[in-house]
Amino acid sequence: MLPMIDLTNVMYFILLYGMVYLLFIKLLDDKYVWDVFTRVISTINSIQCLFIVLSTLWDYDNYYNHLNYVGSPYLTNGLYWFSTYLFVDVAFMLPQSIQNFTVSEFTSVAHHLVGGLGIYLIASQSIALGLGMYFALTEISTPLLNLSWFLYVNKIKNEMSKWVFVGFYVMFGVARIVTIPLLLGYIRYHKDAINQMNLLNYCMIYGGSWTLMGLNCIWFAMLTIKLKSLLRPHRKILSYSAIVKHNHY
Repeated sequence: MLPMIDLTNVMYFILLYGMVYLLFIKLLDDKYVWDVFTRVISTINSIQCLFIVLSTLWDYDNYYNHLNYVGSPYLTNGLYWFSTYLFVDVAFMLPQSIQNFTVSEFTSVAHHLVGGLGIYLIASQSIALGLGMYFALTEISTPLLNLSWFLYVNKIKNEMSKWVFVGFYVMFGVARIVTIPLLLGYIRYHKDAINQMNLLNYCMIYGGSWTLMGLNCIWFAMLTIKLKSLLRPHRKILSYSAIVKHNHY
């Protein structure tokens, strides 16, 4: 059984999301406004994740050496917000993903489900803060992704739009690929304690981490292909809409 938590902040967020969903999709049927709203929410989540990382580094300077931790209310609520965002986003992505199945949609849903459950377990049991910090760090490229999406859907194709995408690519690579050795090192450092955990925690630390790392590597490879097309001179630039239009990394 999953540990019980205080759902106050979680319910506020679900209520806000649900009300805007009903307003803009069911009443106005304005998909563009809804897409803008979800991008704004994901940007807010990205900022929240940055504060999680800074809070961890500031208040838990020895987080790497300890699997268990005593979380401050701010850190705990921040992790719950992160987890809730991922779950709620899946709830609204899933119907479209089932109706119009694509690999891009499937990987986004898988990323959010696995990440949401993992962050929830970290927050509710005060374990593996190093994993929570790592996965929070991976979200910091989201604002540039959303800005790139906004420029694309509004048909703003100039040097700025190109370099926004380049900036997103670099940030994505640093936050999600370059930092992979830190994640693997953390798991290896605590492998004896992890091996003694219950089955759910054990599977999430090993299976969940490898799943998310694999998805990040797949996305980075896709982004690299698009970036090469974008920067290749004297040729027609290929659209990168499959990346910036649909995915919520």
